Amino acid sequence: MAVRAPPDQQTKLIEAAAAAHVPWILPNEFGNDNAHTALREAVSINSVKTQYRDLIEKLGKSAWIGICSGFWFEFSLGGGPDTYGFDMKNRTVTLFDDGTQALSTSTLPQVGRGVANLLGLKILREDENDKSPCLSDFKNKFAYIASFVVNQKDMLQSVLRVTQTEEKDWKITSEPTAARFQRGNELFQKGDYSGMRILMYTRNFYPDQSGNFAVTRGLDNDKLGLPKEDIDEFTAFAIRWAMDGNLERYETTRWTWTYIAKIVQGWTDEHKLWQDVSADDILAQLNRSLSGELPRDLGVGGEELKSYDGEAWSSDPG
Repeated sequence: MAVRAPPDQQTKLIEAAAAAHVPWILPNEFGNDNAHTALREAVSINSVKTQYRDLIEKLGKSAWIGICSGFWFEFSLGGGPDTYGFDMKNRTVTLFDDGTQALSTSTLPQVGRGVANLLGLKILREDENDKSPCLSDFKNKFAYIASFVVNQKDMLQSVLRVTQTEEKDWKITSEPTAARFQRGNELFQKGDYSGMRILMYTRNFYPDQSGNFAVTRGLDNDKLGLPKEDIDEFTAFAIRWAMDGNLERYETTRWTWTYIAKIVQGWTDEHKLWQDVSADDILAQLNRSLSGELPRDLGVGGEELKSYDGEAWSSDPG
């Protein structure tokens, strides 16, 4: 659900789910660790999410599971200087402090796999000897997943490898996190939404490890059977998006929705729900929810998207 969706939209969905006795709800989390009090209270779009988890528990008909995936890696690396500090087109990067504070971040396919594999777990253990993970382990809790635990300097090295450039080809500056957070907050108070991006991303790079839930919480990757990923592959996606500004065109996004659609269909078949709904029906609805922008050819990434076109990276960035 979009960040700027009407605030009562999620409330209505939760109330409808409770009325229908839907047992499990994944509220609109998919980001920061909202169990981290200081981080949650510092970022308003995080703090407002508490009311939805509380409402689910108050209604008492469903349990919630929050997906804490950190920022989406491709979107954030390619999203411009307000996010992870990179401006790919102009070859500039702003390091927050010295650029060595790590955070936990996930690719879109990893988020899709995490949701799908979570919903694929059995609800309860078979007996006291069954030690395998089950859905009830996550009842009214967060599931923590990540693709990479990296800092900005790690990201820069990946960018250099993918683009076959060197640090001398980039303009590298730094900005104190406290000052950057304050600058973002001031912009947001003036009605400039870019300020929210600046303050939210910056706060996750604070030295209190609030953005590095792999350290503070531990990851559920193994429980959910999630694979290790190649950071350079997804850095290439990020750069391509930065150059043309259209992430939704990419196979990584379509693959994520496809994976979720197919696993949801498998889950509903097993539990005898919505038996007249196919994975294609679910996917079509997801596509419509994205304003019909996604093509219907749903194969996993083609070779042309796996390597970066080096011609855009001549010795002259202009």
